[in-house]
Amino acid sequence: MLSLFGYVLAAAILIITPLYILYKPPRFVIRLAQRQWEDVLWNVATSKRILALTIDDGPSEYTSEILDILRSNDATATFFVIGSHATPAREEILRDLIRHGNELANHAMRDEPSYLLSETELIDNINCVQKMLSDIEATARPGANGVGLDSKLTPVSYTHLTLPTTPYV
Repeated sequence: MLSLFGYVLAAAILIITPLYILYKPPRFVIRLAQRQWEDVLWNVATSKRILALTIDDGPSEYTSEILDILRSNDATATFFVIGSHATPAREEILRDLIRHGNELANHAMRDEPSYLLSETELIDNINCVQKMLSDIEATARPGANGVGLDSKLTPVSYTHLTLPTTPYV
């Protein structure tokens, strides 16, 4: 018969192990996912030790401060922009992010689970925000306002995805 400690330990293992596999999947899980979703970039081979820093749900009232911290540490990040947050008052900070070598990425129009949207709504959302980001990037380029970029931006495209009919757990 298990003691209370044994039950707690068993429960912890049963709860923590699946969560850990989702958080830090073993290579075989990644390989299975790569076969299932071939059009998704899962990793980038590199001989350098690198860290990819992402900032979610921007821009916000903290974006300028985050940019200052990144600049003082000679670092850059990818900022996932929510279209409804990219108001005209915040467009200049987005240009500043680009000018200092950061990337802007598409988080869609609102911070909501995409599985709740129809495929048409999701595609419209993504396209609308992509247009916003393209317009902002175009006015942050060298020659547009006399300010140079710290690095070149590489456009990233997305492909048509078939959406699941049930939410991910």
